Amino acid sequence: MAGRRTHGDPRIAAEAGAAAEGAISGAAWHPSLATPGNAAFVAGYAAANGRAPDQFAAQAYVGVRRLAQAMQAADDPYDRAAVRAALAAIRGASTILGTFQFNEARNPAHPPVVQVVQDGAFELF
Repeated sequence: MAGRRTHGDPRIAAEAGAAAEGAISGAAWHPSLATPGNAAFVAGYAAANGRAPDQFAAQAYVGVRRLAQAMQAADDPYDRAAVRAALAAIRGASTILGTFQFNEARNPAHPPVVQVVQDGAFELF
């Protein structure tokens, strides 16, 4: 929905104003991370969408790239079991989220981010 905000949306801190100042929260990603390709992702997303990306855009970007990696590595990129096995085999991938892999429960595992609202914007804590 247009105008709807989600957790981690960079507009939330600015819109909340002084009430948000000093608030600390966890996140999956931050636009200022010094991870490989992050600055290019942020610039490309902003150019294409007219606004900064949020953590969900970053997670989707990494997810699609990992799926493409798994499909290329699978013996048959159209075989679900082969792609699933290739996804499970991803270890230590360098992504904009940091080092990425799937854990034993098939959940994404990468370094978490802690951020704080300073001057109306999320900053790394």
